[in-house]
Amino acid sequence: MYNVIIAEDSKPILRHIRMLIESSGLPVRVTATASNGIEALERLQDGQADILLTDIRMPKLDGLGLIEQAKALNPRLQAVLITGYSDFDYARRALNLHAFDYLLKPVDQTQLSDVLERLITQLAEQRQSDRKLLESVVEPAFLADMPLDAGLLAGRYRMALLRRRPFAAQAERAWTAREIEAALSALPGGECRYVWPAPQQGRFVVLLAEQERAADGEAAARQLTQALQGSLAAAGLPAVVAAAPEPAGLGALAAVHAALERELRGHLTVGGNLAPPISAEGDYAAPPQAGEASKLALREPLKRGGEELFERLDRYLRQNLYAQLSVTEAAQQFHVSPSYVSRLVKRYTGSTFVHHYMALKIAEARRLLSSGPEVKVKHVAEALGFGDPHYFSNVFKEYVGCRPSEFKDK
Repeated sequence: MYNVIIAEDSKPILRHIRMLIESSGLPVRVTATASNGIEALERLQDGQADILLTDIRMPKLDGLGLIEQAKALNPRLQAVLITGYSDFDYARRALNLHAFDYLLKPVDQTQLSDVLERLITQLAEQRQSDRKLLESVVEPAFLADMPLDAGLLAGRYRMALLRRRPFAAQAERAWTAREIEAALSALPGGECRYVWPAPQQGRFVVLLAEQERAADGEAAARQLTQALQGSLAAAGLPAVVAAAPEPAGLGALAAVHAALERELRGHLTVGGNLAPPISAEGDYAAPPQAGEASKLALREPLKRGGEELFERLDRYLRQNLYAQLSVTEAAQQFHVSPSYVSRLVKRYTGSTFVHHYMALKIAEARRLLSSGPEVKVKHVAEALGFGDPHYFSNVFKEYVGCRPSEFKDK
């Protein structure tokens, strides 16, 4: 269903147009009417509208001024001008304001239905396109029923991605977007605007109002992360949070989400925190420039003893057992090539990178399962990055010789 607002200073004409819309049989409904442009703007601010039908000549604010200001509020709003023959040329020029079309007075059913049918087709295509932008960001079932309001379509937001902190004391039940939103309602200035479940199980996306541009985006992201984690912890929702350093509009949310998912997946430590990238010297630091990285790669046999670099790599893998690292991601942390990492691991362990990393994960799983009867197999599987407990059970048996449940009973 599409919402329509009518702005017309003639009450008989307004009633006539409303009657035509309501009897059209089209998926449209009149949600508000106004007798002048100022009143129409107030109606647009109060509620969500998809279509604006407006007379050109109105008191206080004419139709052209109304369209211009309404488009600033909601760029997706579609406007249709209502005009008489004396204003015909004026109406044609007004189409430069990106009005969808115009209706000539007296408006009849055929004319109105034709414009609305074409308008509905365009709006449906736009809605589908907008939803497609969020397919990799929002869980599909939630997205299907989620309204795309003007604020979301036109605004810019800071994004954060969160998940449960591994093995934190917490209830068995799954979290919901509503309780996360309630927990974040205490953030200053009503910052939290949207909370959505992400496609990845147990992840939630949070969009926060854009603030003044920070001089240091990374520092602002760290402050936001701490604020979010503090508010969630106070509500009994211990979480790990990754926050973007800069705000983004609708079209860029998928890319920002992908970057945060990589951060959440790639830097989660055994302690349940996010570790910053590790430098080649073993300290936590920002990565070098692209030119530096290539130079480091060329010098790797000379400046880094293979054994020393393997020790640092192995330590990094052990710190990130609760993540899902690939050989490429591990190589990027030390600014070397993936093939070099593979050769290094093979030289010092006799195994491939994947088998060595998996062996470390299974060793950690054995430790966790032995730590107490309250530790459940499915929680260990989830924490160590195995999305499917059945798959975790099969891998565990391959490395240990028995299934996790059997291991716990020993």
